[in-house]
Amino acid sequence: MFFNTVSIQKKYFIEIAKIQSTNIPLFFVGMMGSGKTTLGRVIAQVLQYDFIEMDMVIEERLGISIKEIFENYGEEYFRKEEKKLLEEICLKQNCVISCGGGVFTNSDNIEKIGKSGIAIFLNVSSRVLEERLSGDEKRPLLKENSIHKILLKRIPFYTQAHVMVDLVVSNLEKNVCQVIEEIYRYLS
Repeated sequence: MFFNTVSIQKKYFIEIAKIQSTNIPLFFVGMMGSGKTTLGRVIAQVLQYDFIEMDMVIEERLGISIKEIFENYGEEYFRKEEKKLLEEICLKQNCVISCGGGVFTNSDNIEKIGKSGIAIFLNVSSRVLEERLSGDEKRPLLKENSIHKILLKRIPFYTQAHVMVDLVVSNLEKNVCQVIEEIYRYLS
């Protein structure tokens, strides 16, 4: 994906410098399909940070897909692997992390993230999520639950994030700018 990071870096020089001065990790939390990976990757480029996609790391480590982990070992096993990885990540600096949708629904994880970095909740309507995820066979939780039902359960957790960004426009550049502005506002 090509994205003109230089124009954003010039426009938000002061905000970016303030964010970089903290050296702490930025954790993108929220529902599957909310844009954590897409936005996280671009924000990492803009900040010149490392990018970590938790689900992808778990898949690489175990050598199977998230769907297969759920099918073969169950959700509890997956959550334990997620927790172990989070403990490692919390020791890092200067990185952007795309958390799996369920990471921020565990009080221990919320506390760990809160102590080591900034949690950024990407808030997207259930209607938009349904559009983005319709027909997605890779998401094991969608087999038995609707997006709306999962979102209702998770909202009380997600709203504990340090920063909440309501993404109402499907424009990557505007969303990147909005995220940078909200993180800067939180740090100021």
